[in-house]
Amino acid sequence: MQNTDITVDRNGSLALGLWALSGGRITGDSLAITGAAGARGIYAMTNSQIDLTSDLVIDMSTPDQMAIATQHDDGYAASRINASGRMLINGSVLSKGGLINLDMHPGSVWTGSSLSDNVNGGKLDVAMNNSVWNVTSNSNLDTLALSHSTVDFASHTSTAGTFTKLNVDNLSGNSTFIMRADVVGEGNGVNNKGDLLNISGSSAGNHVLAIRNQGSEATTGNEVLTVVKTTDGAASFSASSQVELGGYLYDVRKNGTNWELYASGTIPEPTPNPEPTPAPAQPPIVNPDPTPNPTPTPKPTTTADAGGNYLNVGYLLNYVENRTLMQRMGDLRNQSKDGNIWLRSYGGSLDSFASGKLSGFDMGYSGIQFGGDKRISDVMPLYVGLNRPGNPGD
Repeated sequence: MQNTDITVDRNGSLALGLWALSGGRITGDSLAITGAAGARGIYAMTNSQIDLTSDLVIDMSTPDQMAIATQHDDGYAASRINASGRMLINGSVLSKGGLINLDMHPGSVWTGSSLSDNVNGGKLDVAMNNSVWNVTSNSNLDTLALSHSTVDFASHTSTAGTFTKLNVDNLSGNSTFIMRADVVGEGNGVNNKGDLLNISGSSAGNHVLAIRNQGSEATTGNEVLTVVKTTDGAASFSASSQVELGGYLYDVRKNGTNWELYASGTIPEPTPNPEPTPAPAQPPIVNPDPTPNPTPTPKPTTTADAGGNYLNVGYLLNYVENRTLMQRMGDLRNQSKDGNIWLRSYGGSLDSFASGKLSGFDMGYSGIQFGGDKRISDVMPLYVGLNRPGNPGD
């Protein structure tokens, strides 16, 4: 079978696109299967085999429908499905008492979930090269070999507070995992949760965790959430960048054989231990205990830092304008004129005075003030006047 398009629709009743059974074998090259509600894309049972190469498109009506599946039957050897090439799959892959091997070439996209029950020696092995897997619900598989690929837990629309768990027996290669996290939980990290990658066998390779920002969360900086579990701790995981969760920045660190989100910050230099007091002959003096290291201080977000500095800028510009106006008031006290029209220009530069709490800044300014004043009493120096400033700063 080659360069074939298959459409399966029985008005919601069970229908199969490719069906191998009773020891039969199907081979295909460049196939496209479209399945309506109730349909199954590729199905093998009773010691049969399906081998597919080149481009493979399977488009089921929802990601929860069976795109590729095997069935276990007592007394029969495990059925086998092998596919290699560029794949566009919308649907789930289920190995029930069968052997499924998917080799996804660059440009492949799979949207759906996976299941391997390991009955009858069955397995589900997936290799991905420059490909994407959009995980739509809790999944498990035996081998996941990744090369410059992405596993996205966060692409599908789900109920708020519902997260996805992916169980993998063996993980290798290099990849990016896109995940979501609710580090707050019921408050201060109690019963918090998020997407979880659980590796029950061997782990290898270097992987990146891209945690979705949740800037509205009411974090305290004390929360910790495990996002990756392994049994051997052999693979390496790191955050793609610090994550802004509420008012704090979070990073990924290793804890035992697992990796967790925590509030990151600059740890101050520890206080040196005091020199021990020389002991007299009688009685000896016990050296004091060393001072413990200070607790890390979480960093403010870039938004909070900019907001604080904005208040400094307004104060400094107002100070410059008032200082120039006061010079005009001094001129009036030193002169006996009844009034005048006046114009002043000024310029200079200022530095912030954040005392290390915020990021420093410096700014230049220039401006023009003009106005008029009139003495309204011959008995005492009482004036009325109007001033109009113009003061840009950068």
